[in-house]
Amino acid sequence: MNKYILLFTLLFVYTYSFSQTEKDRSSITNSYDQKEIEKVKSELKRKEQIRQEILDKYLNKNSRRVMSDSLEETGLPISINDNGEIIYLKTFNEGSAKTINERILISELAVDGKNMYAGVWDEALPRTTHQDFKNAQGEVRIEKGSDNVQKVSKHSTHVTGTIIGGGYSPAADNLPQGYSKGMAPNAHVKSFDYSNDLSEMTEFAQKGYLVSNHSYGISALNAKGRPVFELNSWVFGAYDFTSYKLDQLAYLNKYYQMVIAAGNDRENYLKINPEKDGYELILNYGVAKNVLTIGAVEEIINYNDPKNVKISTFSNFGPTDDGRIKPNIVAKGVSVYSTGNLSDNSYIFLNGTSMATPSITGSILLLQQYNHKLNSKYLTSASIRGLLQHSAKEAGSYDGPDYIYGWGLADIGAAAQIITDKNKKSILEENQLNNRSTYIKKIKASGAIPLQISISWTDPENKNYNGDILGLSTGKFIAGVKDPDQVNLVNDLDIKVTQINNEGQVIVTYYPWRLNKFQPSLPAKNDGTNDVDNFERIDIPNPNGEYLITISHKGNLTNNSQDYTLIVTGPSMETVETVEEEFKLQETKVYPIPSKDYVYIYVMKNSTYKVYGTSGNLYLTGTLIEGENKIDTSSLSSGIYFVRINDGKNNETKKIIVQ
Repeated sequence: MNKYILLFTLLFVYTYSFSQTEKDRSSITNSYDQKEIEKVKSELKRKEQIRQEILDKYLNKNSRRVMSDSLEETGLPISINDNGEIIYLKTFNEGSAKTINERILISELAVDGKNMYAGVWDEALPRTTHQDFKNAQGEVRIEKGSDNVQKVSKHSTHVTGTIIGGGYSPAADNLPQGYSKGMAPNAHVKSFDYSNDLSEMTEFAQKGYLVSNHSYGISALNAKGRPVFELNSWVFGAYDFTSYKLDQLAYLNKYYQMVIAAGNDRENYLKINPEKDGYELILNYGVAKNVLTIGAVEEIINYNDPKNVKISTFSNFGPTDDGRIKPNIVAKGVSVYSTGNLSDNSYIFLNGTSMATPSITGSILLLQQYNHKLNSKYLTSASIRGLLQHSAKEAGSYDGPDYIYGWGLADIGAAAQIITDKNKKSILEENQLNNRSTYIKKIKASGAIPLQISISWTDPENKNYNGDILGLSTGKFIAGVKDPDQVNLVNDLDIKVTQINNEGQVIVTYYPWRLNKFQPSLPAKNDGTNDVDNFERIDIPNPNGEYLITISHKGNLTNNSQDYTLIVTGPSMETVETVEEEFKLQETKVYPIPSKDYVYIYVMKNSTYKVYGTSGNLYLTGTLIEGENKIDTSSLSSGIYFVRINDGKNNETKKIIVQ
């Protein structure tokens, strides 16, 4: 008898030691600034209430403007633009696991989401009594996040099934039995509607949960097919109040990852944003820096070549206004089979970035569970974004990222392999870069497989947001500026890799991929620093020798430090040396020389500067803060100029050459 008790105990421990317990969540929440989170949450609740009061007053006076169709057709009225047009929050309808190579985690790595939780915000509740949402004991694995939600919808049922569906569908229509199985078939979901999503998400993250799904957003067309915004509106690609708040939420809760649908407006781009030729269609939620924005592709049975990946006809393209890479990655969003809401054993096919997004959400649960199984800890959201973008399969016509597929097709098996190989064949480090410090790691690598090095970080929110589409800041829609010349990155980290010879001399320097927002269809380049993205990756084909990985930063870091994740994968590789050194120049420096479009000026104390031509004409003037400053010189013609720097006591003149 005792041996059976022992066996049960061992099975119990094995099953539960790799799931997220209350103790696990407490250890996460203890690392958060709870006082600041509570302040932000209270502010959001107040703003949501004010917005709703203003909206209700308008709708009562203008009832004929309200669409009479169902919630699934029109969406939820959320704000009113300057023209009196109602803005709706709307779901993005239009073999997922096989496409993103996810099943290996269940079949070989023995993780299935047991007692892991995902938050799902959607238009309504899923059908909680569906057979795919019950465990082996018949217990429902869905909890209502709010008592205010009563309605059940097809969309939320389908999305939830993609995340946690148990796979009890029968064989039918040439589909094998169990084809409905979700990404994490033993996980749980906390279900909310999206009417007060930001305050609820703040509370959800505050409790130590790890991931949430958002298969909705603002549709640029209403249910009658009319544009909601003026033609070529400022809203597309804009870092607005919602984007700012999502980044604040992520920065305050560093383990919490939001997964956002890219949207389905591309088939109608001629009606809404024709001047960008099909690009720059993502808006609002999907523009935030620290979220994962997911595009939709067709199913892929066997990936052999980037050309195997076919973008759907509806999936929105980037970039953002400041040129960041969006979407981040893509997943299957065409003909996705999942749970339906008509009965407890109904299943349906749906299309949309809404359908691609939950496959990533469920996969994140498994990656977190697997890392906890191996390392007894959960990964930060920066690490999760880093893993998924670092390991993505190449897609598109050119090497590197693009504004169609982002970093490519999600490969969950490859992401898990990085975790498996940590400290053996791969590097996965969660580090902190202090102000004016530089991190240097020397490695040896050789082989035919490319050496890939990336950094990812959760960047602080940019408080200089551009407009407010959802009217949350004041209760009313606030128009923004079209395509402002503003970079939304706050802490600008940089990575470069230099190959050195036996004498320590530099042979070649490698830089991260970057894209050009002004020519969005062109291939990515890797000939200089990336100044806009908070994920940077360097690819080195056929490595052979010693390499120095250098991570540094520009300017001064907000809060005097920045957490980041370093990932290195490739062929035979070993770490030779790791150094973190303080970077502090002892004199004024102007660099690079020659330069193009901008120069950096490093000063020991706050100063002013003036840029003169050789004839003595004044061209530029401004202020400098202690440390490194980036100066825009794109308005200057090619030639020689002089920078006069004054710190209040002393003058110093430096020469620059503009190409």
